[in-house]
Amino acid sequence: PSKFRNYLSHANHLPITIHYPYGKSITPERFRGRIHFEFDKCIASEVCVCVCLIDLPVVDWRFEKDIKRK
Repeated sequence: PSKFRNYLSHANHLPITIHYPYGKSITPERFRGRIHFEFDKCIASEVCVCVCLIDLPVVDWRFEKDIKRK
């Protein structure tokens, strides 16, 4: 009985999600774009770690040689 009552209480509400495929998403004011990393151009200077404002890059230099590229 309580599950059905819970269902009815939620059934009357409108969805609160963003209409992703149909509507434009709201970007934050300080948004600077997607982060793009080119592994082939990296010289392992770790400057990106020092400069990043949001402390996103984490450097773990465990290089695996046996990975096959597509």
